[in-house]
Amino acid sequence: MALGIRLALWAAIAARQSASAAAGGDGIRLLILDSDAVRLEVDGQRGAIVRLLDKAKNVDLRPPPALTESFRLSLPVPGARRNYVFGKDQVLTAGTVTSGKLVLRWDGPLVDQGGASTRSPPR
Repeated sequence: MALGIRLALWAAIAARQSASAAAGGDGIRLLILDSDAVRLEVDGQRGAIVRLLDKAKNVDLRPPPALTESFRLSLPVPGARRNYVFGKDQVLTAGTVTSGKLVLRWDGPLVDQGGASTRSPPR
């Protein structure tokens, strides 16, 4: 069984919310969660957060593409001091935006920093 990860992000603001998918300036499909207070843009191929806009404070965070991530896991393996799984290196299985909610899903198998597939142990 592949190690699956599901992340759910949602705006906790009761104001008008919208969620949509759009193409970014570089042609990447974006998943967008938007409210009166914040806007979150996620890369629809890898699930990396590419923009976070705080509308109330006018703070617009747009890191360079090489620095964007969705998650980082540290998984122990025999003989290795550190073994990381970076979200930016995984293929997003599904990303949906509905009713003011953004759900991202990676079904795996996930690939660690050395290129090895990471699977959950058999049950």
